[in-house]
Amino acid sequence: MKNQKGFTLIEMIVVMAIIAILGSAVYPRISGYVRANNESFRASQEYAVNKALVQYYALTGKYVTGKYGATEYLTTAPSNELSNAHADAMIAELNYKTGAMLGNAAGEYKYIKIEGSDESGKVDIRKVRVELN
Repeated sequence: MKNQKGFTLIEMIVVMAIIAILGSAVYPRISGYVRANNESFRASQEYAVNKALVQYYALTGKYVTGKYGATEYLTTAPSNELSNAHADAMIAELNYKTGAMLGNAAGEYKYIKIEGSDESGKVDIRKVRVELN
């Protein structure tokens, strides 16, 4: 029986205990990275939704309503021509406290003032009034 090779039960328990200690030391650090990544993803999604809402308002003059968003569909193909109309505008700069700077394909820019924000920059979407002047 002395020539048998392998690990004893005690050796296996010691190795498992070491792995558990290392895992408990590494887990909080990894979960912090995951949490930060999720927060970053959420912030980028929030920015994209806000940008889409402002662009939709610039195109239609009203905000999306209803549970699933806009019910207006394209009836003609979009035009890619240079235009002075701000319906072709894309957001060039966005400041949550004051408004958005829109630019069109012709290189013209228009500032949209967003009123209704508080000191923290949070905007109650029900109180937003956009001036296109």
